[in-house]
Amino acid sequence: MHVSEKMADTCYHVSAGKHLVGYGGLIYFNLFSDKVVLSLLASGVGAGFGATYDLKKNLDNLDDILQKLGYKTIADIRSELDDFFNLGYVSATLLLLGFLCFGVSSFISSLALSRRTQN
Repeated sequence: MHVSEKMADTCYHVSAGKHLVGYGGLIYFNLFSDKVVLSLLASGVGAGFGATYDLKKNLDNLDDILQKLGYKTIADIRSELDDFFNLGYVSATLLLLGFLCFGVSSFISSLALSRRTQN
């Protein structure tokens, strides 16, 4: 939604020389859409790290129980499972980087809004 609004506004600005929405409304839209995206990214980061950690911990516990019982089904594919969970951590880290970048963008939007209200 944020990108499509920006694209439509930029195309209209290039062709007509003015914005679809007034500059003040555009600043508010950018600020609030940044907050929504920040909330979604923060939820994804928390869920990604939390789910990966919990699943890996539960698999470790299951592996310990099965090894005590004499079954080595999970131990045979342990390295592949560890690689899978490491990919979960990598994707959660990328979400964290996106969250930090959007945090900077949100801060810049807040500065633009404060400059706008001061003038």
